[in-house]
Amino acid sequence: MLGHNTFEAGIHRYFKTYEWQNTSLPDFVGCLQWAFDQSGDKSMGSDFNFSAWCDTWLKTSGINILEPLIEYNDDHSVKTFAIRQTCDLRGKNQLRKQKVNVAFYDSDFKAHLIEDILISEKQELNSVDVGFNGPVSAIIINPDAHAYCKVRFD
Repeated sequence: MLGHNTFEAGIHRYFKTYEWQNTSLPDFVGCLQWAFDQSGDKSMGSDFNFSAWCDTWLKTSGINILEPLIEYNDDHSVKTFAIRQTCDLRGKNQLRKQKVNVAFYDSDFKAHLIEDILISEKQELNSVDVGFNGPVSAIIINPDAHAYCKVRFD
């Protein structure tokens, strides 16, 4: 979510600042937020609040469902692609901001990976720029299992 270098900088600051002290979750999260702000990364949005993001993941229950919405061209290439995020019926669930990868498999089953697609916590439907023009045999959301979600297949 934050990237290796940002996470490493946040951890370094955390251990340096709180060496030999008792801490709480806000101390840790604050160091990660500082590192994210210092990185200049805007991939999570210009107003990304890591503390609020943690609250949505740590203080709510349930799992989000990601579903591909695909429109194909006549040659079976992708015309439009979006990911719908919905809430599971169990738990005190809500839409959550997260990043996910999507693999598009061509006719030879070679994967064409789109990484770090930002899923919004404010809207169910998330449009995706595919960037792959050939015929598609299969599409898999979260092929590397980095995101915490349930996937509904088309």
